[in-house]
Amino acid sequence: MKKITTKVFLSFLLLLLVLAGIFFHTVFYSCWLPAWLASQGLKRAAPDARIQTFKYTRRRFDFFKEIEFEDLRVILERGAVLSYGDCRSLTIKVLNPGKIKKELEVACESGRFRMAAFRAQDVDLNLRLSFLENKLQALQGNMKASSLAMGLVQAEEISCFMEGDGTHLHVKDCSAVAYDGDIFGDISLDDLSLLSYNVALRWANLDVRKIRTVNNQFFSKLDGRVDGVLNVIGQKEKIKDLKARLGLQPGGKIKASLLALLLLVNHEHQLGWGFSLGNYLPQSAQKELEELVKIDGEVPVEKAVLELERTATQKLSGGVDLKSKALNLDYNLTVDVNLGLSLEEMFARFLISPRK
Repeated sequence: MKKITTKVFLSFLLLLLVLAGIFFHTVFYSCWLPAWLASQGLKRAAPDARIQTFKYTRRRFDFFKEIEFEDLRVILERGAVLSYGDCRSLTIKVLNPGKIKKELEVACESGRFRMAAFRAQDVDLNLRLSFLENKLQALQGNMKASSLAMGLVQAEEISCFMEGDGTHLHVKDCSAVAYDGDIFGDISLDDLSLLSYNVALRWANLDVRKIRTVNNQFFSKLDGRVDGVLNVIGQKEKIKDLKARLGLQPGGKIKASLLALLLLVNHEHQLGWGFSLGNYLPQSAQKELEELVKIDGEVPVEKAVLELERTATQKLSGGVDLKSKALNLDYNLTVDVNLGLSLEEMFARFLISPRK
């Protein structure tokens, strides 16, 4: 009887040790527990998304104070869209453990992120977050990346500052190097639940030849460097307002075929631009332009500024300020551009559709 009791006790003890080992491995080494905790947080933020993959090579933590993951990979699934995130190191610190209002620091080093046509490489992200009753109260931090691509648009050496709360996010003081020039801007998400946004961009000294990878049909008719601004207001996929300014720097050149729209209104159907013109060139200038069009020549300009704003779903209206000593041109023209597609479709082609 004693032998049976001893065997039962030893078997029970062995079972407890196995269970303790499983628990120890799950808490201290397994990816399951962090993945489960992350999925619970994701359900609150995005109920229609789920974590498909959550794995890492090493985890270090100090209970209730800090946790660090090395070589972390996360794959999120939202409908048919997969989002990929990799971090060489992700650290989360609790700055005031035991307090009702939680203060966290989140740092990602050497991250890589990919979603549809969006790509970001070598991302360093530092955030400070405040939570009260599991609700985000404040967010502040900065982000740097070596490269970023969205559809056909690419940039390098990106840097920005971020601040917000549970309903607003402002990405400010952004700067990037693109097309051998510089881009600056601010992006405001004024209502995260409705995805209302306000984008204000400014660019300087961009090389036209390098921008042709974005839109060769238009930029192949220009040569030189351009400055400009772009302001877009919208909600989700809907663009409510758009204003843009594009200026060719002095010394730049315009294809005569583009300037030919200034000749006669009956050139409209040949050029396909849909410009409405109320000005004509002198006869001598018209003949010179016609000859340049035949040889696909270029015209040097001292000033060429195009300003446009959204006036209808498929229409932009504005003006052109053009000066060229070579052809004795000095005109301010009113233009209407019929896009043939909505602004939303046009932006989707450049920013959402991946390069093929």
